[in-house]
Amino acid sequence: MVKKLLLKLFLILALLSCSMKQREEQSQLKNLFEQGLYDKALKVLNKSTLKEDKENHLLYLLQKGKLYFAKELYFEASLIFLEASELMDKLYTKKIREILLAGVMNDNSKSYRGQIYERSLLFYYQAMSHLKIYRRGKYNRSKKKMVEDKEVEYLEEQVLSSSQKREQLFKARAAVVAWDTFYKELQRSNLKSAFKHDLFAKILAAQIHELVNTRSDGQISLQLYKDATKILKDLGPSLEAFNTTYEKYHKEIWEKGKPKKEFINLTETYKHLESYLMAKTLQMTKKYRSYEFKKMKRSFAKNKQALEIYNGLGKKKIIIENRTIAPLLAEDFSYNLRSAIDSVESPTAKAFIQGVGVPILTYFAMGPLGLGSVSQSGNTRLYVRHGVGEAMVSEAGIEFEMPVIKKQKDPHFSKLLIYKKTKDLDPKKTKPIGSHELQLVGPLSDMAYMMNKEAISNSFEARGLRIAIKHVIAIIAAYKTYQSVQETSGELFAKPAAFAQYLASAKGIKASERADTRQWSTLPSEVLITEIDLPKGEYVLYLSDETQKQTRKLGQVLIEDNDEELISFISN
Repeated sequence: MVKKLLLKLFLILALLSCSMKQREEQSQLKNLFEQGLYDKALKVLNKSTLKEDKENHLLYLLQKGKLYFAKELYFEASLIFLEASELMDKLYTKKIREILLAGVMNDNSKSYRGQIYERSLLFYYQAMSHLKIYRRGKYNRSKKKMVEDKEVEYLEEQVLSSSQKREQLFKARAAVVAWDTFYKELQRSNLKSAFKHDLFAKILAAQIHELVNTRSDGQISLQLYKDATKILKDLGPSLEAFNTTYEKYHKEIWEKGKPKKEFINLTETYKHLESYLMAKTLQMTKKYRSYEFKKMKRSFAKNKQALEIYNGLGKKKIIIENRTIAPLLAEDFSYNLRSAIDSVESPTAKAFIQGVGVPILTYFAMGPLGLGSVSQSGNTRLYVRHGVGEAMVSEAGIEFEMPVIKKQKDPHFSKLLIYKKTKDLDPKKTKPIGSHELQLVGPLSDMAYMMNKEAISNSFEARGLRIAIKHVIAIIAAYKTYQSVQETSGELFAKPAAFAQYLASAKGIKASERADTRQWSTLPSEVLITEIDLPKGEYVLYLSDETQKQTRKLGQVLIEDNDEELISFISN
């Protein structure tokens, strides 16, 4: 029996070690990315369990693609994102068996498919990779050659013709069209979520159609800005950046489908974005439906901010990926033991429970086995360690993990500061030549947080019950051991034997039921945008808060012409 227990514990430790290693790798990769150490991050990724594990191949591709994108190897990034997109399609049509398997086992038994916001952002990076190549008119591709019997990596430059450049622009447009299709399919699904539309998807698609600059694309762009305005009005108040009472608003949508007006307290960030979308609608109306322009301008007359933004719109669209997304971490929850006992389906286990009695089994779980108690709070049950004398009055609880998005508080950058590039530029001593309001078009961490709350609500009962029933079976086995040892060796040896057996089983259950915390961790926390006009020259851009007390260098930009273009930055 001792040998069997040792073998079981060894296997459990191996499972725990593998899971912990994966979580450590994810954290290390995120930290290196945030420091801008993309080459080191790639080395970590290529040595990680993600690369070796077939079930995690999609996540490996997403992380690799983002690192190539950050390294400005846009052609290779586009190929990786294309492969990821094709794999994602296969995973959603082919592996139904895994979904059924995960219902009985654990979430990690499935291939990684990504959360909705992660699948959504794949279209964004496909579009942006092609758009970057279009803007540059060339791309660098890494090649390898032998130098003195050593393999050396180098970059080969490929210059594009005018038609090849245009082809990249149309590939970007195709990506945002596919992005729109993704959300239309989501709306037709039976998924329970308030987020079956995406504000960011509409705005980015509008920007790209605007860049294509044909009459039909202009009309599409106009409609997309109108759609974005409606999504902002309907779903914006469910997000923290846009509404101070966002959780109450979302709860009303989730439970009743109709939120109350008293749960809407819109932030300045919301009002600025609403004004920006109105300004863009006005701009595109003037360009493509001039006969409606005067009437629309009169209807917007009350919103002076929208008219101010409209008058200041420029041809250079600056899009900024700010920080990295809030992390997905494991958090302990617990499930009521009595509910699990009532749900046991095994005839043998049921017969044993009836013979012993639920109160005795519960007392045994909370006494000799040391289980904690639970209290009810909303959609979750909070875990509480019981103290002496609590066992007879509290409900026993089974502890288990759920993947939870953690909120993160960082400085809010609302301004883009522009400086003329000089050798000894010091932004603390030099006055910027321009200051522009930044619009929060993609509150991705906020959306991930709320969608995670939905996911917990959707899966808590089924997951908690599944794990709790496993514990009930383990408790029954431990109780049988307790009875057997008590008869032969007395109470002194019975309790430790039962406790040791249950402890081994409980650790095994926890190891096999660890929360699925796999995440595309190099995604941005938020996406900001503004539109400016600048004369030809070199400039240095900084992010700033409203007071300009907190600033962060964004990067340099070379303005070569007055053409429409979208310029993007990563700011970690």
